[in-house]
This record gives sequence, structure tokens and C-alpha cells, in this order.
Amino acid sequence: MNKNTLSRICALTLSVLPGIAWSSELGSGGYEPSWSYTEQDSWGEITDDGVTVKPPYPYAVCGIGRAQSPVNLADAAQAKFVNGLTIWYRWAPLVVENNGHTIKVDSPSGKLFIGNDEYKLLQYHFHAPSEHVIGQTKFPMEIHFVHGAANGKAAVVGVLLKEGRDNPAFQSILDNAPETKYTTNTTGVSVNPRWLLPLRLNRFYTYAGSLTTPPCSEGINWYVLSDPVEVSAAQIQQFQQLYSDNARHLQPLNERTVSRRSR
Repeated sequence: MNKNTLSRICALTLSVLPGIAWSSELGSGGYEPSWSYTEQDSWGEITDDGVTVKPPYPYAVCGIGRAQSPVNLADAAQAKFVNGLTIWYRWAPLVVENNGHTIKVDSPSGKLFIGNDEYKLLQYHFHAPSEHVIGQTKFPMEIHFVHGAANGKAAVVGVLLKEGRDNPAFQSILDNAPETKYTTNTTGVSVNPRWLLPLRLNRFYTYAGSLTTPPCSEGINWYVLSDPVEVSAAQIQQFQQLYSDNARHLQPLNERTVSRRSR
């Protein structure tokens, strides 16, 4: 991924989001053929006019990519030398978009540090159920925090959500999420996305993957936090009234390794 790609990502993220070529997760800056989760097994064959019978295939990597996301994290190997995460998220005015595939929050006020690399928080969005699984365990929801760096690298922090106590930050987002697709609500409410993260940030699974929505661009560094965050059953249901089953199927690991950092 180069700097031009990152620039396109940032531009599209602020206008559309799911989950870089970016989609509802990061964006391409140009025309994007429509897609849906019901047709995800044929994403790689969607053409510019929506016909699935002839090339060109702008989302071809969704079908032929060898480093796709999400994956099952169960067979992760304990990592001895993996950089920890330092996350600086701040309070920011809440801008919530219903982009036709998920609920997305534009939040250019946070930073992620991994080793010597500094990433800017671009946006975060929600999937129900979770896209990543651990063995046979699938969680009710998952949040993806999408970050980009000046050197062209991209990193996504995944947070698994489980049923439990009410989460006030999530409730603020739900209460201000537009019910109408392709609309944005700019509110007078401020939210700190740090309250959507667990207390322990340096217990996580990490691997090389992709966006989980078209165009399924690869070269994404994934960090799925081990500790889930609680949200209430009512909150899960409220989100599902807007979006349910907006999760991509599990993808093969192929020759990749998933590493686990436990401290």
C-alpha cells in the first residue's frame, strides 16, 4: 500500500466508510459497484455494471486473495516478540453515518502507536455478529477501529462485544444513528471511543489480513483484542434493528500465522 492509496482511503472514509482500494471500511475514491452481504460468495465477480458474467472485476481480490479477513483465531501461536499497542483516543463530536452496510463513526481525533509507527484513527464501525471467531465462539457484535499511517500502512483494531452491562458510549452512538441509509447525523454530543475498548489493550491476536468488505484490499495489520467489551442485550437488539448479519464469512488462513500476545 502506498501513500496515494492512504490518501484515497482517508478521503473516502470521511464521506462513506464497513471492516483501504477502500470500501465502507476505508474507500477507493471513485465509483464503487454496489454489493451486499447476501452475495458475498461472489463479491470477486461483481463488475462495474453489477453484472456477474464478464470482467473487469473491481473486487477480484475478494475471490482470489490469499490473505483475506476475517479468520478463526483459535490456533494462534504465543508470540514472544510482538509490539504492544498504545492507544490515545480523545473526546470528539459524534458524527454518525448509516452507509448502507453498517453504522460508522468518523473520528479523526485519536492515535494508535505500534512500535515506531504512528497511526491516525479514521473511523470505527460495527458488525453483527462478530466477524472474527475463537474456535466455536462467535460474539454478538464486533467493532473495527480503522487507522492509517503517513507511511502508507494500515491497522485495524478489532473489539469483540459480549452481552452484559449497558455501555453508555455505545448508547450515545445508537441513539444518534440515522435510520435512513446513506445519511449522516452530525450531533452536539461528544463521545470518547476509548470507552468502547477493554481495560487491557496488550492482550490481543494479530495477523496480516484484509478489509472485510469490498474491495477486500490486503496488507492490513489486524489486532483483535482478547478481552471482550460488554454491551447490553437491549443495545445489541437496537443495533440489529438497523443491521444484522452484516458479517463476512470466515476466510482460510492459507500459509499465514496468527500470533497471540497475552501481556
